[in-house]
Amino acid sequence: MKVFTHRLDAIPPYSFELTVHNPAGWYWHNPLEVYSEGKVWTALHLSSTKLIGLKLESKGSLKKPKVLMSVFSRQRLTDDEEQEIIELVVFGAGLNEDVSKFYGVVKDDPVLRYTIHDLYGLYTTCMACAEAQRSTRTYSTQLY
Repeated sequence: MKVFTHRLDAIPPYSFELTVHNPAGWYWHNPLEVYSEGKVWTALHLSSTKLIGLKLESKGSLKKPKVLMSVFSRQRLTDDEEQEIIELVVFGAGLNEDVSKFYGVVKDDPVLRYTIHDLYGLYTTCMACAEAQRSTRTYSTQLY
């Protein structure tokens, strides 16, 4: 059952397709996810141990990137769990990373400038890093 949808903005330039469907064939979050027609379907566990389904799809462009997130769960989600999902996706998909300075430097590099054409807007993301950050924050909170 669909629980909620949320529209997320990204800092341009941002290529949803290159980021979640990496040209080298790496998966975004787990090897069982499905990428098709500009959408990625995956699942993740929340810190509450609830399992949710997640669909992300591009609703913007390279220069005005937007991602529509749809969340599915058989269980009711709390406000904190919904916020956790948003934070995981924003961090895990690199939506708040600004790489414009990188492109400014690379465009003048005699070797790297050629990579910009094919990979413009690609973010190297780490959904596992987002989950590790969440786990560390949860553990730290429990200590105090």
